[in-house]
Amino acid sequence: LGAFFLGYIWTQIPGGWAASRFGGVPVLTAGVSACSVLTLMMVVVGNDVWPLAGLRMLQGLSQGVIFPSAVAIMARWAPVKERARLMSGTMIGALFGTVIGLTMSGAMCAIRRLYGWAGWQLLFLLHGALGIVWSGLAAALLHSTPADDPSVTAEELTTIIRDMDEPVSATGKVPWAQILVSGPVWGIMCAHFAFNWMFYNFLTCMPKYMQDILHFDTQASGLASSAPYLAMSAVSFTGSALADWLTNRGVAPVLVRRAFISCGLMGASSVLVCLSYQTDPKVCIPLLIAGIGLLGLTGGAVQCNMLDISPNFAGIMMALPNAFGTIPGFVTPPLTHSIAASGLQSEWQTVFYITWFVALAGSGIHLCLSSGEPQTWDRVVEATSRRLSGRSMSEDDALSVTLRGRSSTLIF
Repeated sequence: LGAFFLGYIWTQIPGGWAASRFGGVPVLTAGVSACSVLTLMMVVVGNDVWPLAGLRMLQGLSQGVIFPSAVAIMARWAPVKERARLMSGTMIGALFGTVIGLTMSGAMCAIRRLYGWAGWQLLFLLHGALGIVWSGLAAALLHSTPADDPSVTAEELTTIIRDMDEPVSATGKVPWAQILVSGPVWGIMCAHFAFNWMFYNFLTCMPKYMQDILHFDTQASGLASSAPYLAMSAVSFTGSALADWLTNRGVAPVLVRRAFISCGLMGASSVLVCLSYQTDPKVCIPLLIAGIGLLGLTGGAVQCNMLDISPNFAGIMMALPNAFGTIPGFVTPPLTHSIAASGLQSEWQTVFYITWFVALAGSGIHLCLSSGEPQTWDRVVEATSRRLSGRSMSEDDALSVTLRGRSSTLIF
């Protein structure tokens, strides 16, 4: 289970750079296509552990480019006022994919009882085929920038570009030294690490918990394991709307981010500690849904905080915390399976208490280091870009732009 994340961690930053250099759509479709082909190959490998682990690591390498490239696409398409909702929408889409995947996995593995081989093999075949079909459609229909999309009218293009507020460095240099020693960056990275510790742990190990403590079979555990992620999607959607409502009414963004991240991490981990003392499925399932659901407050807030402190380096701000947050992906599965090797309730209590302490550390560090304002190293690029362009964003400057032979007038 952890082999996937051993590969996933290495392509985060290269994926963000490649998306900036070659466009987000080619990188995104290449990553999904490669992962889909590797998924099909798992049918051939079967139960051979080491080749299977190798394929999982290669899948991690291919999927590591997906989120940075998706952010690169949104940075070019989404006006500033709509980015928070799009970030939340991206997270909800990933969660719905988790729900569908877990539900399908439980159902298809149950087929094995009826048709022998056609259980888990069918699962990999279907997922791989769907990924290849999606990649083909995405390559044909998606465009990395609005200017590349022939279906975008001149008026729409004018609106998108006019509402952008993301200066681009003429030198293309990233202030790595300042970013890597920035306190707010490390605050976000630690909060994201704690979030992923819980998310990855339960994504990979929850079916085992369902079988050990609640004595669910494979199909039932697949269905029950998917329910918390539906709750997480709902909380993420409503939480992002509440966060926007608070900031639009004058509450400092940093206070909103701190509150949502702390409530999400500590609320979720505390509920899960309570869960560890229960064995009745009628009590455990609601607690599990509530605990994982509360993580929806944290996920959206962490992503928005990335844009708060560095709107000009949104791709890098996604790649760095995501790379650091991948560490729990290959640490928690073997750690959890070693602690809960016998499937005893006391062993799972230890797992949940470790999760609580990680959440406490992540939220505490974020509270101490976080900021809601663009950092000085982010403003340097903005100032440089404006000097080189010879224009001030505060001036009423009419700029005539011709793209793909279409002329439109933009007012800055």
